[in-house]
Amino acid sequence: MGDIPTVEALISDKVLANRLQVAVVTVLVVNYVQTFKAEMCYYRSAPWSLVKFLFIIARYSAFLDAASVTAYFLLPIEDPSPVVCKTFQALGTMSFLATVALTEGILFIRVYAVSARNRFVLIWLSTQYVLVHCAEFALMGILVANTQFPTITGITEYIGCTVIPPSNHGMLLRCIFGLLVLNAGVLVLLMGWMGLVRFRHAPASALVETFFRDGLGYFLVIASVAVINIVANVRVTMANFILAEAQGIFHSILACRLVLHLRKVGLQGVNADYDPSHMGAREISTTRTLDQFGQPQLFPLIEIKLTTTQVHHRE
Repeated sequence: MGDIPTVEALISDKVLANRLQVAVVTVLVVNYVQTFKAEMCYYRSAPWSLVKFLFIIARYSAFLDAASVTAYFLLPIEDPSPVVCKTFQALGTMSFLATVALTEGILFIRVYAVSARNRFVLIWLSTQYVLVHCAEFALMGILVANTQFPTITGITEYIGCTVIPPSNHGMLLRCIFGLLVLNAGVLVLLMGWMGLVRFRHAPASALVETFFRDGLGYFLVIASVAVINIVANVRVTMANFILAEAQGIFHSILACRLVLHLRKVGLQGVNADYDPSHMGAREISTTRTLDQFGQPQLFPLIEIKLTTTQVHHRE
C-alpha cells in the first residue's frame, strides 16, 4: 500500500468528486433534453441498421455510466462492504469502456463509409478496433482486480469506500487513456488521407463535409479529455473516477450528436436535391444501393455523383 492521505484531504477530495459528478450528470441531462427533439424527428422513424442500433445503445449507456458512479458515491459511509465497493467500481469503469467502444464503433463505420467500402480500410479498421478495445478492457481488468477497498479505522467511517490502487495504477491508466488518443488520432489521419484521395478533384457533398468537420471536433474534445485524465491520474483521488466517467459520457454525447447532425443534413439533402424524374436508371439505382451511412433510402450520396458529373460536364 502507498501512503494514505489525511482524513481532511480525503474528505476534500470527496467533496470535489461529488461536485464534479453533479456537473457531469447535469451536462448529460441537458444534452439529452436539447437533442431529444432531434432524436424523435430524425432518427426514431429511421429503418433499423447497425448505426441506429449503436446510436441507441451508446446514447442510453451513458446513463448507466452515470447511475453506476452515482450509486458508488451514495453507498453508506458507515461500515461499507469492500465487496460492494469493488462491484460498483468495476461496474463504473467497465461501463465507461463499453460506452467508449460503442460510440467509437459509430465513428469507425462512418470512416469505412467514406472509404467507399474499401476492403483494405475495412481490414485495417476492424483490426485496429479489436486490438485497441481488447487492450483497454484487459488493462482496466488488471487495474480493477488489483484495487483494494480495505476498512481503515479513522478514515473509512468518514469517506466510505476507501480505495487503495495497485502500485502500477498510473502506468495502467496512462496506457488506457493514451490508447484512446492514439486510436482517435489514427482515425483522423485516415479520414484526412481519404478526404484528400477521394475529393481532391471534385467537391464533397454537404453530408461528407459535415462528417469531416464534426469528426475533427469529436477528436479534439475526446483527445483533450483523455489528456486531462492522463495528467490527473498522476495523483490518486476520488475525482479520477469521475473524470474517467466523463470520458465515456463525452464520447456518447459527441458521437450521438454527430449521427443526428448527419441525419439532419442527409434528410435536407434528399428533400432539396433528390428528384427521380430528372435522373436516369443508373443514378436512381446508385441512390438505392449506397448504404454508406446506414440509411440507403435517405442518404443523399447522389450529391457526390451529381457534383462529379457536373465537374466533368464543365470540363
